[in-house]
Amino acid sequence: MNLGEPSVPVRASRELVMQALPGAKLEDATEFINSLRLCKTPAEVEKFRIANEIAGFGLAWFRENLRVGMTEIELAAQVNSEIAIRGSGYKGMRSARAFAQVSSGAGTERGWRPFEITTNRPFAKGDIVLLELGVVADGYWADNTRVLVAGGANQKQREVYNVVLTAQLAAIERIRVGVKMSEVDQAARKIIEGAGYGEYFIHVTGHGVGWRYHEFPPLLHPSNEQLLREGMITSVEPGIYIPGFGGMRVEDNVAVGPKGADVLSTVSKEMN
Repeated sequence: MNLGEPSVPVRASRELVMQALPGAKLEDATEFINSLRLCKTPAEVEKFRIANEIAGFGLAWFRENLRVGMTEIELAAQVNSEIAIRGSGYKGMRSARAFAQVSSGAGTERGWRPFEITTNRPFAKGDIVLLELGVVADGYWADNTRVLVAGGANQKQREVYNVVLTAQLAAIERIRVGVKMSEVDQAARKIIEGAGYGEYFIHVTGHGVGWRYHEFPPLLHPSNEQLLREGMITSVEPGIYIPGFGGMRVEDNVAVGPKGADVLSTVSKEMN
């Protein structure tokens, strides 16, 4: 496996091109294509907003229907179905598909891994339930995460969740044209570290979202000195993952607008 190869087109497609054009030289245009995709037009931002509205159908179902005894795979299947049924044809989108990943209980402490496998584990009362949701509508992606507790949250769970949510809101507030990507990450990280949970925030604050589930750049990394530009779309998703307790993350998609952050995600982030 050559990890240095471009991912698009795949090797099989490149070999077909070379067979059809013997002697031709193919150049990797990944960086050029990424530069074209980096900043979305206002019309494209609206398409991504619709994709996030469609994701909201599944997130709302999660909020309204989570119950003790439901299994991870049941929740994922219901969310995927809700989005496919209600999203296809919504505001002109021809098709919508969802990729729901659910972890629960102690398994949520691994919720940062790409990607935690959904199982048939049933939710017990007091279990943290983390829904990582990717949605694609006519090629436009949305990437959201919400956390609830089966049967209702206890004081400690609310405390940790409020730290995560406060960190996320601080990061979103920092998003504007010309700001270093590291500053957005640091805005979230400062809140989490100040609350004593810094060692449990083990990933970056966000990544690009566009015509792929994950795009780079932008990358909200603590050492990334690149500047935010109008039209970029990034996830904002700080998280805390504590062994023996579980993990909590809240994720929205945010466009860099002319006046600051334009939050594309639509569903409540209130803990139950």
